[in-house]
Amino acid sequence: MSDNTAIDVIDTLKPGSIEFSEISRQLVSNSLVSGPLETIFKSREIGGDPLIQAINTRQVHKFGGSSLADTNALNKVVQIIEEQTSKNDIIVVSANGKMTDKLVSAFNTSGDKLATVKSFYTELVHSFDFEHEKLLQDFENDIAAIYQSDNNNELKERDLLVYGEIWSARLLCALLKNKSHTSVFVDARNIFVVDLSDTNNLINNNLINNNLINNNLINFEFSTQKLDEIINANPKARLIVTGYIASDQYGNNYNFGRNGSDYTATLIGQILNIKQITLWTDVAGVFTADPNVVKNATPIKQLSLCEMQGLSELGSNVLHPKAIEPLLNYSSKVLIKSAFNDSKNGTEINQKVHSQEQGLIKTIAVKSNLNKIHINNISELESRIIQKNILLQQINFYAEHYNKTRHQLSFYVEELDEVLLILESLGFSSPFIDHKNVSLLSVVGQDIRQDSAVIRKVLTQASNYELLEIYYPSNSHCLSVIVPDVQSKNLLQDLHTTFFEQPPSIPIFILGYGNIGQQFVHLLTKDKVKIEKMLDCSLSIVSISNSKKYLFDKNGINSTPINLDLGEDNTDNQFIECLNNYYGKKAIIIDLTANQKIASLYLRFAQNNWHIISANKITGSNFDLATVVEKEIQSRDNYWLQNTTAGAGLPIQASIKNLTESGDVIQSVSGIFSGSLSWLFSQLNETQKFSSLLKTAQKKALTEPDPRDDLSGKDVLRKVKIIARELGYTSAKEEFEPAIKKELLEGTLEDFWSRHDKIDEYYSKLFKQAREQNSVLCYVATITPELLKVKLEIVNTNHAFANLNPCDNIFQIQSIWYAANPLIIQGPGAGREVTAAGVLNDLIYLLRNC
Repeated sequence: MSDNTAIDVIDTLKPGSIEFSEISRQLVSNSLVSGPLETIFKSREIGGDPLIQAINTRQVHKFGGSSLADTNALNKVVQIIEEQTSKNDIIVVSANGKMTDKLVSAFNTSGDKLATVKSFYTELVHSFDFEHEKLLQDFENDIAAIYQSDNNNELKERDLLVYGEIWSARLLCALLKNKSHTSVFVDARNIFVVDLSDTNNLINNNLINNNLINNNLINFEFSTQKLDEIINANPKARLIVTGYIASDQYGNNYNFGRNGSDYTATLIGQILNIKQITLWTDVAGVFTADPNVVKNATPIKQLSLCEMQGLSELGSNVLHPKAIEPLLNYSSKVLIKSAFNDSKNGTEINQKVHSQEQGLIKTIAVKSNLNKIHINNISELESRIIQKNILLQQINFYAEHYNKTRHQLSFYVEELDEVLLILESLGFSSPFIDHKNVSLLSVVGQDIRQDSAVIRKVLTQASNYELLEIYYPSNSHCLSVIVPDVQSKNLLQDLHTTFFEQPPSIPIFILGYGNIGQQFVHLLTKDKVKIEKMLDCSLSIVSISNSKKYLFDKNGINSTPINLDLGEDNTDNQFIECLNNYYGKKAIIIDLTANQKIASLYLRFAQNNWHIISANKITGSNFDLATVVEKEIQSRDNYWLQNTTAGAGLPIQASIKNLTESGDVIQSVSGIFSGSLSWLFSQLNETQKFSSLLKTAQKKALTEPDPRDDLSGKDVLRKVKIIARELGYTSAKEEFEPAIKKELLEGTLEDFWSRHDKIDEYYSKLFKQAREQNSVLCYVATITPELLKVKLEIVNTNHAFANLNPCDNIFQIQSIWYAANPLIIQGPGAGREVTAAGVLNDLIYLLRNC
């Protein structure tokens, strides 16, 4: 606020009033105005809300290391300071770029420790066009002091690390002065004193946690006095304050640890009661998830302070718990914004709680590379001593828990070796290490633990992974789960999709990519958006295979068209290796093959907790195997859907199930169960050769690739057995004849086609015989409790089976309810379109109900 603005505000007040005196005191102490206020301001009546307008106009701006990393970044920061700060604001800075890492490396290096540091900083300074002799001289003096301490064996890491912020603040101060902006370098070691002498009070008062440890050690009275002195001595100047660093009670260097500059900024905010703090970073605020991991992550406009506190305590890099604690002590707002993005958007953090946001997930945090430590046979006081000593080493722990019954302390840490050394120094030399290399995934949102639907969704997704632990933090706005590091990214993506996008479907594996498989994928991708909207979940095909090749992508196969030639070798069902990653987790196997080896895997699929959708008839027609598979599936509340195995797209199995469950008793099922044979016999006439019709049907994909599979009648027999098993007719006798003489089917496929004359002659005779009886040829299946019969028959043209459309199947159900007038189900029974559509119907049903 300028002097003129301050005058405009206070000009509305009456001299001598309480409001006038209070505002005057604040304005003078904050160096917004100077001089005898009673003679400067005119007498005016109070209007508006001048008290709020005038007091606490100073703001704090903190710039992180990435914002100060190089020439371009520093120029951008100077521009931000010119355009978005006032001349009395406080600017807190971190070390330039990776300077702290360089200093840590230097401390652990023999020889010329500071070569890399000197090169980096001098090159950075020389990249700007201004008088930098004084700046570089101060830098050289610091380097000389560091070498002197090192030669005397007095150099400690904490002493070396303070220089990163000092050099950064000096450089920014010089750049602002070069632009004619009044600025003052402030060494935060002269403001903040950390008293480590009385930490036992923290233990006795049970104040050991990641929030309170540092703030309770700050000498606030001293800090307030020093800040007032600096402000009063430098009116109308921006203060460039070193973040991260402080002093202890003996005058030694001390640092606030990771995100320490944020803590410096919020401490200043608390001491001066500053109403707005802006943290400038390399990201545009807090996101719904780490945008480096989740591509669809989006910025969050607003977070409540309690949400941010929970997020910070669970390992988020956005704002450390130390930086949160000062904000809990007074009313303020924090803006997290990008120093590289010109957009004014960012994330605002304040103490407001919006009722419409209660129960909504705001963001998902991940803390990885954790290891669980158990310490047995200790008292609660000893557990607090352990926690205190870990925290005093700037090491954070997560999901801590003291079991009073077992006298056991457990927690997760990233710095395992350092913590083991601490424990050894305290006399706890044999801790139990459990769950190495794991991740803590936490969903955060106002009052989410009050919403059972949120908890259910989180735990449902986590159950698809190796869920090691469920953790309920003390912050009731968070819920956490712990899984292996190698699974954390996938779970993060699934949770993000669940709460911020369309929930993912269970992973889908498509086995078989022939005519039906290709048509199924076509239907699925063509109507994907509509189906996903209807199911409120995204469809996720992770693998497609045929007998030669397979494709696998755990994130979903989204490219079209599908080119299996680019896939991996699958001549020996190598795709099963991909399935091994989903053992015990939900998955959907869609079997569109006619493969015996795949059918033999069904029990394994069921035992692995997977759903199965079959167009393959082999397993379902094997009474014993099908019964075992079905029992295993049902014991796990999973689905085995095979509605296309008997009637392609016709609902024959569903109708049988509905009738029997409703109390009807089915006495027989008969009909034409082969769409390909239905088409062939409907097209047969005195001039058309059967072999020509068969080749036409093969080209139209109405038959199997080897048409002998249709003519043998084995496909129809499998359908008969599938229906019989569902009806419970498992002890019925079989009376089976192929649709052609057996000897014509023998040999290779080439042999079969070479006999086309005999085949044509065979069917020509049968056709003439049927025509003479005013009848037609039909391959009829009949199912009764006593007999399963499949046979090529001559059927009178008045019969329902004799008047089908080409390719139609017909199922005639006779039951107690349908005794005099049997129930007829008729429609297309062959073709990739109807079968693929039937499989898609099964998939939609499964996803809707699982």
